[in-house]
Amino acid sequence: MDNCWDTILLYACLPPEIVEKILCIPISNPASVRDKVIWQHTSNGKFSVKSAYNCLVTIQQTPSRKWRHIWNLSIPPKLKIFTWLFIQSRLLTNENRFRRHMTDNPNCSHCIDLYESMLHLFRDCRKAKEVWKDVGVPVTMQRTFNLDWEGWITANLYQNNCKHFGFNWSQLFVFICWFIWKWRNKFIFDNDFKGPHNASTTILQYLLEWNNANIKQSGDSTTRVEMIGWKKPNRGHFKLNVDGSKNDKGQIGAGGVIRNNEGVWCKGFMQHIGYGEVLQAEAWGLVTGLQIAVDMQIKHLDVESDSAILINLIQSKDIDLHPLGTLILNCRSLMNHFESCSIKHIHRERNMVADILAKHSLDNELGVCRMDTNPPFMNQVLMDDIDGLVRPRMVVTASVEQW
Repeated sequence: MDNCWDTILLYACLPPEIVEKILCIPISNPASVRDKVIWQHTSNGKFSVKSAYNCLVTIQQTPSRKWRHIWNLSIPPKLKIFTWLFIQSRLLTNENRFRRHMTDNPNCSHCIDLYESMLHLFRDCRKAKEVWKDVGVPVTMQRTFNLDWEGWITANLYQNNCKHFGFNWSQLFVFICWFIWKWRNKFIFDNDFKGPHNASTTILQYLLEWNNANIKQSGDSTTRVEMIGWKKPNRGHFKLNVDGSKNDKGQIGAGGVIRNNEGVWCKGFMQHIGYGEVLQAEAWGLVTGLQIAVDMQIKHLDVESDSAILINLIQSKDIDLHPLGTLILNCRSLMNHFESCSIKHIHRERNMVADILAKHSLDNELGVCRMDTNPPFMNQVLMDDIDGLVRPRMVVTASVEQW
């Protein structure tokens, strides 16, 4: 019906979680493209013997999600052991020592009247708060600091889409917690220890050295911190920033904003799509953002996304069998409506507004929410972009090869 899914019929016949997966599948326009059979186990939709073999192989005794995630984190082995004890609440805090009859005092050494629980030691203790404040917490993760122990760990340790100072937040989160534990122990066992002079510098430098040690340098390759920020479009042009998001439940959403050459919000959107993959969300977000720009009758549009894969698909000729081929063709068709339309890949630090909108989209009902004015929670980030605020990102120059 009208080139859209009949949602009433779908919900009448199928469970909601199945319907939300179906709604993520775009319906092709019969006049432009015909349905095709594709191989779902490769990124380009083409069959390969290797992918077929991998589908047939069943891996026995798959490790738990927690251990698998820790094993894949780029952290030193001793921090992996620490993290394993950390997520199981097995570190010897005073509360845990008290339960094991190893001490008669379960209280924190800094907050005398409060139990030194895992949550207190690593987040709520005044000394821990000083460390978090010094390093800083990404805007998108700040509300997780009101969750309970399990919720706090899950939200931060298993976060794959957030970066801070150019580092993966889950990686930096582990380093911060490890240093809090290390400094706590030095305070107890070393009478001369007065605490870190500059916590953020110590932690970030240690993490940078670890990352550098795991990069095989080629030629004169160097790692540096580059200051990156959103840039206003030229006069007469509008800029569209889009992003996608996926939560732990598998739900995906997209967000985007169109701003003028002064950085002022013109139109924005949040789109709760259903169940799928991040790349699907990125593609849906681009389609929706371009459609809004067409409806605004914009003539000159600059498009930015932090998904290099999506940009490559838009510019690639070989998408006939790609699972997202219909969405890509829709994007190309919409881009032809403008007198000029450029699209390029940017780092996440230049895409903060769209990133936050995409994450907040998952709090909404299914569908697209168009916004003529920005929601209040976007005020500060929008002003930061208008003022030209730059954010640090670790950049590796020249070619590198991972060990």
